[in-house]
This record gives sequence, structure tokens and C-alpha cells, in this order.
Amino acid sequence: MKSIDSKAKQIHHSKEELQAIVKESRKNIRDANRQLSIYKKRKKQTNELGGWEAYREVKKIIGEGDTRQSVFPKSRNDICAIASKMEWNNVLYTSLYLIWKNEDYQIKIDRILNLKSDPYEFNPVRAWYDVHEMYETEKEIVLDVNLEGLMRINKEKLGLE
Repeated sequence: MKSIDSKAKQIHHSKEELQAIVKESRKNIRDANRQLSIYKKRKKQTNELGGWEAYREVKKIIGEGDTRQSVFPKSRNDICAIASKMEWNNVLYTSLYLIWKNEDYQIKIDRILNLKSDPYEFNPVRAWYDVHEMYETEKEIVLDVNLEGLMRINKEKLGLE
């Protein structure tokens, strides 16, 4: 194996210059890692809830079931609703989840609608429950659900202002 002196001569740098380059590179890597860790902490400490975060939380519960796209109110980005369907032993389960971040930046999830259909009789649960719109009033989060009408959830119950 060639020594650092012989490699330095090949690329026209002295041993000291190469050591300085290596030292500077290591410093840059440490700085980049420090910046990345600061970015990750700030990202965790935001109330903003991403649609993919909400989807991931619902998938933890339903596994292989189907989900609809997350619906956010226009006035805030820390809460959303997702509808899901799951079939198990020929029984269809339809659920509606509310996902939000609390003031401690933790993701919370609440199943606000859970229906089970009998496979041998007609049941409207076989249709998708969709959240057409989600909005907030002074004291409530309101969901406009296609087969249920308006669903109202008290913000205080969720720990939201």
C-alpha cells in the first residue's frame, strides 16, 4: 500500500496539504450533520401535519385496507380526516379517522366513525364514506360526510384551540 507521501506527490500536494483537506472535509461533514439534526428537531417541533403522516398513522391501524385522500380544513394544517375500508372474513368495516397534532407536537388519532356491514344483506356501508369538506368554527371542527351529513367535533375535546 502506498504511503500518503507518495499519493501526495502523484496529485501534486504535500502531506500537510492533504491532511488539511481531510481535516476541512471532516469539519464540513460535522457541520452538515449538525445542521441536519437541527432541521429534524425543528421539523418534529412543528404543528403542521403532513398528509403522508396522517396516512401512515391510519395504515398502522388498518394494515392492508384502502384509504381515501386526507382532507384538511382550509384554515389550518394541523388536523385532517381520512376515510378507510377494510374487509376481514367477508365483513366490511368502514371507518373515518380524525388525525391531528397536539400542542406537544405529538400525532393523535381518533376513530370517529366505525361501521360494520353484514355481507348477506344490503347495507350502505358497502359504499365509501367520503369527507367532502372539513372546516372549523369557533368551537368545533365540522366534517361534511357523504352518507352521514355534518359531523361536529368539539375542539376542546381534541385539545385544539
